[in-house]
Amino acid sequence: MEKQKTICIEDAQKLAIHILGLDENTEYDEAEESFMENFHTDLDHFADLLSYLVPMIDVGKSPLTDKTFKGFSVNLGGDDRMFIIKTEVK
Repeated sequence: MEKQKTICIEDAQKLAIHILGLDENTEYDEAEESFMENFHTDLDHFADLLSYLVPMIDVGKSPLTDKTFKGFSVNLGGDDRMFIIKTEVK
């Protein structure tokens, strides 16, 4: 399953630093070490994973409940999409 990396390592590092609650000026090696300790993967693999996930991020409103949701969705064809996993936007 080969996909072109669309998320650069610098952006993955910024997100990792935010997730981990580190200072925004944290050096790459320190961020990667902390990320590895917490998630058992390095920032390069995290960037690869993000390249798959970011295009799936979606926001939509339920026509039945009128509630707004955010999550990961797949294209069913045309403009039709379906959430795989979602949470209500509050």
